[in-house]
Amino acid sequence: AKVYGDRAAEGHALVRTALLHEQLGDHAQALECHHRRLEIAIEDENYKDQADAYNNISHNYLMQGQMANFRLMAEKARKARREARRGIERGSSAAVEKAEAYLLAGETKAKQREEEERIQKEQARESQEADVMDAEHESLMGLVEILKRRPEDRDDSDLNLLSSILDEIPYLHVRTTAVQRRELGKRAIYEKHQEAFPLYEVGDSANKAWIVLGCTPVLPDYSGSVDIMGVDAEGKEEIMFVIHNGELVGQDALDGAPLRLDSAIVSDDGQDDVITENHYLTILREDFEETIATFFHHSFQCFPYDESLKAQWADLGDAGARDICWHLINGRNETLTSLDLQYNNIGTDGAQWVADLLESNHTLRFLELSNNCIGDTGVKLICNSLLQNPTLQSLGLRANLLTEVSSWLLRDTVARNTSLTALDVKENDISFADLMPVYSSSSSHPKRTRDYRYPISLRPLAEIVPAPRKRLGDDAASWTGGPAVAQQKALVSDCIEDVLRRLMNSISASDKYAQAMYKWNLSEEPKGMLPLKKAFAKADVERRLMLDRLRVMEVLKDFKIRIDRDMGDTLVQVYGLDPPKEKFADNTSKIPGPEIVYPFLIEVVEGNCQDEIADFFERKGGWDLQPNLLPTPRKGVGGAGLFPVS
Repeated sequence: AKVYGDRAAEGHALVRTALLHEQLGDHAQALECHHRRLEIAIEDENYKDQADAYNNISHNYLMQGQMANFRLMAEKARKARREARRGIERGSSAAVEKAEAYLLAGETKAKQREEEERIQKEQARESQEADVMDAEHESLMGLVEILKRRPEDRDDSDLNLLSSILDEIPYLHVRTTAVQRRELGKRAIYEKHQEAFPLYEVGDSANKAWIVLGCTPVLPDYSGSVDIMGVDAEGKEEIMFVIHNGELVGQDALDGAPLRLDSAIVSDDGQDDVITENHYLTILREDFEETIATFFHHSFQCFPYDESLKAQWADLGDAGARDICWHLINGRNETLTSLDLQYNNIGTDGAQWVADLLESNHTLRFLELSNNCIGDTGVKLICNSLLQNPTLQSLGLRANLLTEVSSWLLRDTVARNTSLTALDVKENDISFADLMPVYSSSSSHPKRTRDYRYPISLRPLAEIVPAPRKRLGDDAASWTGGPAVAQQKALVSDCIEDVLRRLMNSISASDKYAQAMYKWNLSEEPKGMLPLKKAFAKADVERRLMLDRLRVMEVLKDFKIRIDRDMGDTLVQVYGLDPPKEKFADNTSKIPGPEIVYPFLIEVVEGNCQDEIADFFERKGGWDLQPNLLPTPRKGVGGAGLFPVS
């Protein structure tokens, strides 16, 4: 404390040292410390500390029995306390005055600080506004320099900047793709017009549109705008609305309007002492129409006059397929007749866009989708659209992860579509060569000669052409074919027994069917239809007791029961009937293939379908199903069914 001149700390240390000596019984040393503390208090004119020191000294004298010194020091302590009280009284009024002066000075300084802070904030705001306006001016002049360059001299960074401006226009987002907006940025030109200048008037040719970029000089409350003028009910010209910085002026020109129906004037900046000029990115109508009619890709371009587009190995994916299909749909392309999209990794999402294209485009004749991955779901989408497309002649689906599900979908589509004459499904898990010629990348596309209304021939009966089933009354016999009938019946009978055994083995291996049977047996309610019979009845909404081949496959697939092409053909051959001609209009040629009378199939597999079979013959009257083609019931096959009721 002595070294650093801290007299208060020194006095406090002396008191603690004296008390320690008192505890040790060394009153002489304690008195020496108290006297030193008293000297410090006297030098500082601190009467309170003096009174405390005198008290401590008198206490030590008392402990030593020196009563005279005790009374002397006690009296000095009383005098010191009185002086301390007088000092407090004298200093109270002075302290109040000092405090008031201090408060007044503090308020004055606070006001001065507030004013200084306000001035600093104002200066910072003005400086920030100046920096912002300088940055806006620099950015605007950079855009102007880019637009003044020739289109071929603009580099990628220039086009990226112009594209970012075009991307902010909602109208262009609807009418163009990102690549087309980049092309528009390449073709855009520069214009500038002074305030109060008319951009166009009523009746002018609608040949261009503008995007407001800004104005010079840059103002804090005005960045460029255009007033669109119109005429009110009294015939006076007035401002209808204002187009601000970053917005599109003259949209009607891009919509194809031949003439202007209103007028546009560069807005007044509102300051009499400043004359501003507005700067514009200008899009010519002819450039816009040519751009939106052209598809731009890094691997190819599709122009509006192209009749054939080869876009294979372009790494399109689903997004690229969407873009090219949307372009052809949006541009109402009526020129393109051949589209090759091989090796583009197109999946189900891309197939949806291809299906949309087929629905809306009626000029495309050749479509190549081979070596993609559209799968069965994509084929289903395309088949649905082909039912509404009367022009497509050739379709390539080679190596697209297709299964037997696609086979049935394509068979049904081919039967109902009258224009498709060539189909390529090689390198898939299906065989389709017996229904339609397979084409390659040649220009010749052979016509289909087979009558698609008749059932497909069975593989074991390759030498025999199956005859159509007829109604009784049309002919004495329900099967025609001359001497081959007996041989056909024998072969069909052998084949159906094998197919039914394979079908029931597949049912036995189905966990889903086993669970359904387990629940059926545990049910406490009156036993209803067995699972397979119930599923077919649910699928037969019209209660016709007949389902087409695709619907039968879907029911079996729900139970995870696999049925291949040969099995399906055999079931159609035995249990299938051609639908009555009265069901279709006389002016249509889209007659579907035979439908399967499913109660006969269920009777063999599950049993308990005699009532449905009797109902079928009663309702259908003249329909004839050859009973001698059904297999003879044997153990495990027949009326008792695969799972006899317990």
